[in-house]
Amino acid sequence: MSLTLSLGRWFRLCDRFTALRIALGMLLVAAAALKGHELATVPFPHHRLFSARWMLIVLVDAELVFGLWLFWGFRPVFTRWVGLWWFGLLCVASGLAVLSGSKNCGCFGRLSIDPMYSLLLDTFAFAALWSCRPCRPVSRRATTFRLASFASTVMVMGSIVTLLLVVTSPDILSANGIIDAPNGIVAIDPEAWSDQRFPLLPYIEIDARLDVGDWIVLLFHHECERCRERLQHYRQNTWRLLESKSQARVAIVEVPPFEAGGTYNFSNDGLVNGRLTNRFEWFAELPIEIRLEDGIVQGAVKG
Repeated sequence: MSLTLSLGRWFRLCDRFTALRIALGMLLVAAAALKGHELATVPFPHHRLFSARWMLIVLVDAELVFGLWLFWGFRPVFTRWVGLWWFGLLCVASGLAVLSGSKNCGCFGRLSIDPMYSLLLDTFAFAALWSCRPCRPVSRRATTFRLASFASTVMVMGSIVTLLLVVTSPDILSANGIIDAPNGIVAIDPEAWSDQRFPLLPYIEIDARLDVGDWIVLLFHHECERCRERLQHYRQNTWRLLESKSQARVAIVEVPPFEAGGTYNFSNDGLVNGRLTNRFEWFAELPIEIRLEDGIVQGAVKG
């Protein structure tokens, strides 16, 4: 009862902007935490600027810092204008994701959220900040307290998050095929396997010897649209390869998590079925086509 009265008194005393900035600050801190968890457990490609690990760490820290800034309310008028710019840019990013047909906005780490919902949320935050203004002057004592609280919180939480993200690195499958992944997540980067023995051989469950002869191995996932397109291509053209007496056979290897209700069977299309073991959580830019010659990788194409 006393807790209810205390909360009610607090909401009566605080203005709408205070309640809004605290709510948005907690939202940004939660989003930064989820992104940090994703960054600590899922490998990311390193060849693009905004996919580089160091850049993602900077973005997570920036979101955490601004979320704490909103929460503590240091310099409310300036905070409001920065918030308008922040959520305005997020609206643009979410809008571009919607137009591109993306299924996940990436705003909350591994938690998949439709970009349309994130666009609505960002638009609401922008409109709310536009309509709500700080209505009470902040005393010098309160400003000093908020600044000290903000600085100490950022110093502690920012240092911990950055340290964890820097020292935590998911395992990337090397050419030797040895997996040492304490978190069970393994990245597949076939571009580093050229002229090496195919490192996935021990982890593919298939009724064929991929280390003998010429093979085209297609790694796919049932929810991947590009994978389905490549799969349809091979289903339509495998018999032409056989009729042309091509030495290369085609193996279709499904990447977990698998579709509920059984396995795929492409034997009628002249293809060989296989599955990547589900003992690990695999991370890859699918589909991946790998050309093998007696188990040696001759080339690979991603996406």
